[in-house]
Amino acid sequence: MPLKHTTESAFVAILGVIIILTGIALAIIPALPAGLVYFGILLLITIVYPLALIPMFRNNRADYEFRLLHWFPLAMVILWGLFQLLARFASFFVFLLKAMLVMWSLPLVFLGILLLVLFCYAVVRRRTPRMAFLLTLFGIFLIAGGFSAYMDWNNALQASLTRGPL
Repeated sequence: MPLKHTTESAFVAILGVIIILTGIALAIIPALPAGLVYFGILLLITIVYPLALIPMFRNNRADYEFRLLHWFPLAMVILWGLFQLLARFASFFVFLLKAMLVMWSLPLVFLGILLLVLFCYAVVRRRTPRMAFLLTLFGIFLIAGGFSAYMDWNNALQASLTRGPL
């Protein structure tokens, strides 16, 4: 039985939220090697999430593009880790890392939401409510990300992470 329209819409919304939360997490976790534990936890979560959905998506014959989109948060985390490692060897990657993490990883979150919106546009079912939700969610993210850049929340959040016993 194919994936129901409301179920697919719920997964679109969940994925949008997960992409945004992953972007925020990447912007506030400490740089490697201090943030290795946080990076490992985030990596594990972004691996387990799409793996847990594979059987349901296979049984319900979800679109292959939709299945692939759920791996986007993992790609975000891997890219962050790769840039963290490469930044030790070339200053160009320091620039790329800083550009990637501006306003709570805005470039990565924008790309993820854009891919989701393009999927929703290509799939006719419930196009308007899905796209409206994603664009509203992204608008809220933009406002909060702008405040985080203006108020320098990232350093405060990062300091609270590094103070604990983890």
